[in-house]
Amino acid sequence: MNTANTVIMILAAHVPMTVEQVDWNETELVLRGMGWNMSILTPWRILQNGKFVFGSDCAAVSEVASLLNGNSIIECKGQSSSAILDPALVLSSGHVLEIFSAAPLEPWTLFVRDFGRYVASPAE
Repeated sequence: MNTANTVIMILAAHVPMTVEQVDWNETELVLRGMGWNMSILTPWRILQNGKFVFGSDCAAVSEVASLLNGNSIIECKGQSSSAILDPALVLSSGHVLEIFSAAPLEPWTLFVRDFGRYVASPAE
């Protein structure tokens, strides 16, 4: 089973998942909630209505925290129809957090209490 399908199944069983804490240090984006967390070390972007809002290369710490804190992940789908290697997280605000693997190993990890830790490996 590929990465996107695994994550979609895990998240579908646990949504909505509220983002209670956001840490962004311009290298790693960490989202935390009750019984789950996600660490993203690869490029990402935020969209709203299909339009770019900001991304990992130009996002200020304050705007990332402001937009993501308190939001809930309500759906997870494959980020791209041509290569479903990474997830797109649909948020309760209508924003979408898209993740892009830019390295073959461990670009992001997901921990869900009932499942354990999932380490993405897009090269597989």
